[in-house]
Amino acid sequence: MRDVAKWEAALKKAFDTLRNEDRTQILESVSHLTVAAFRKSDALLDQAGVRRFLDNNLTNFILELKAKGMLPAICFFMSQRGCETLADRLRGALLAEEQKYRANTGWATKLSDLKQQYEAMKAKFERQVHTGTKDEIEQSKREGKCELEKIECKIKSLQRADPKFTLFSCDNVLTEAEIDDAVGERELQNEGYEWLRLCMLRGIAVHHAGMNKRWRMAVEHLFRKRRLAVVFGTATLSMGINMPCKTSVFVSDAVYINSMSYRQMAGRAGRRGFDLRGNVVFFGMRSPKIARLIKSELPVLQGNQLLS
Repeated sequence: MRDVAKWEAALKKAFDTLRNEDRTQILESVSHLTVAAFRKSDALLDQAGVRRFLDNNLTNFILELKAKGMLPAICFFMSQRGCETLADRLRGALLAEEQKYRANTGWATKLSDLKQQYEAMKAKFERQVHTGTKDEIEQSKREGKCELEKIECKIKSLQRADPKFTLFSCDNVLTEAEIDDAVGERELQNEGYEWLRLCMLRGIAVHHAGMNKRWRMAVEHLFRKRRLAVVFGTATLSMGINMPCKTSVFVSDAVYINSMSYRQMAGRAGRRGFDLRGNVVFFGMRSPKIARLIKSELPVLQGNQLLS
């Protein structure tokens, strides 16, 4: 915060040294760009409607956040079912792009060759007649088992989600073992959350009050450890849960988003010790509502009970 305050003071000082004409020109330039962006966004929303706008632009929007280094992010959407739909749709889009890429790079052939190599070596190992002393036989078995495990690891690595088609950095991909540890063996048997497990392997998660508590706690734990990149959540995520992020995204409009909830959700952006500033992004929301939220003041809190 001290760095931000210094930067703000230096910016004000530099702005004060400018001539009135220069100040006016800068303000008019910024205002012009802002109005142009709002008009373009509103036109797209009027043309396609909110639902189609989200369907057509969500994946590119999240990938742009990744490219600009604005992840991890919490995307606030005021519908439990809608959060799950958006997360699964984003996962499906990344998977489809990965399948196209693999179809053009001979991925299936590589996987098939490794599986054939594994089966051939396994059959050879089972038919092999071991001769020699007991120690030599044990050593031969260990070597054969080690070779099989190496090929098996290659197969699993090839079947794993390609980091280029996840929201992780290349050296920070979440593993199945980490999800298993966070969720617990008992809850892993709940087949109703297999879709969420697949999403988490690509850096995507969901958080709302209607979820299984253990899965919800796993999302919180992994997000705090920076093992998840994007979480779609409702307003409950902004109330008393320790999940700071780099960017807060407001996905479309809802009557529940007022000056109080806006500040509560926007306040999630900016992680102490990691970020000099947080980012607040509006996606699929019309400009009049955005302007009202930014300019709004917090309501005065008054108690109704008289105390003597």
